[in-house]
Amino acid sequence: MRIRSLKTKGYRGFRLRQIETLCYTPRSKTQIILGTNGCGKSSLLKELSPLAANHQDYTKPGYKIITYEHMGKEYVLESIFDENGRRYLFKVD
Repeated sequence: MRIRSLKTKGYRGFRLRQIETLCYTPRSKTQIILGTNGCGKSSLLKELSPLAANHQDYTKPGYKIITYEHMGKEYVLESIFDENGRRYLFKVD
């Protein structure tokens, strides 16, 4: 399984660093995540999970969109949190 991209908005794990939106697109097989204590390294790793996001970890409006590639297919998981409630979408190709 290969991570293609991660996009978040309103994730509480990054708020200490005043990061409202994050777009992460790995460019090589090996990634090194460096930073001081409390900068969000563990929060980023948590959000790279192929599971749906926890609504309690996000402000409204907020979202997590993660794209994976596995065995030639592309999978997209969207967790959306807004005034209409929570929505979880899963797309293949």
